[in-house]
This record gives sequence, C-alpha cells and structure tokens, in this order.
Amino acid sequence: MAQVNNRSIEQVMHGLFPKRVLDTVLDAMTDHEKLSLEVLDNETKTRAFELVILKMLTAVGGLGKSNSSTYLRSS
Repeated sequence: MAQVNNRSIEQVMHGLFPKRVLDTVLDAMTDHEKLSLEVLDNETKTRAFELVILKMLTAVGGLGKSNSSTYLRSS
C-alpha cells in the first residue's frame, strides 16, 4: 500500500502491482476457479481486473489523484 499511495497510477501499473494481482488470482483459483480462469485467459480482462483492484485500493487509501480517474477510464 505504501507504494500505491506514493506513486502515480502509471508507475504502479508498470511496477510489481500487476504481478501481485496475478499471484493473488492464482492463489484464489481453488476457491474461485471459473473467475480466475476467465481473468487468466484474456489479456484485456486481466488488465481490466488489475485496474479494478487498483481503483479499489486507491479509493480505500483515499488517494483520489486527479490523473487516476482519467487513466482508469482510458484503459
């Protein structure tokens, strides 16, 4: 969370965040196999899922950076 709170959306998406999201999806496969496979099988859905998770984290963390909403809508 410290990295998410201290960096722009673009920096977060080019760092370790996408890998951590992927690792979490893989860990959850036994409980949520159908959803996990859907995310893993489609690069567009993978990217959208990563951005949804990032948006949730930034909302909880109170970031609300002005460039984040533009970036999330444009992806």
